[in-house]
Amino acid sequence: MKIKTLKTGDFLFREGNISTELYYIEKGQVAILCKDDSEHNVPVTTIDAGNFVGEFAFFDNLERTASVMALTNVTLKVLDEELFEEFSPNAKFVINKLIKKMKKMNKEITQKNDEDQDLSL
Repeated sequence: MKIKTLKTGDFLFREGNISTELYYIEKGQVAILCKDDSEHNVPVTTIDAGNFVGEFAFFDNLERTASVMALTNVTLKVLDEELFEEFSPNAKFVINKLIKKMKKMNKEITQKNDEDQDLSL
């Protein structure tokens, strides 16, 4: 696996980039940023060492839906498509199906919660 390092303030990737890699944060902390209506990056959450970042776009083969910026010096393990396919030729297909199912379930839960809140008003 390749290793990538970032300094505080460096961007790992930006919203809209094409996804070709998945990252495991070995050391450090990153911020997830999304653009607001005026195209400014707004912090959404932070992710610490021991977690993955970039998984949805990697498995869905979509553009990145957020930007990731280092809040500290960061060390990442990089998993690209070629290495992932060597690991298991069918793994990406299975994981892609699972992620689509999770997204669908999340959307249904969110809609249900919104409907329940509307009824309580």
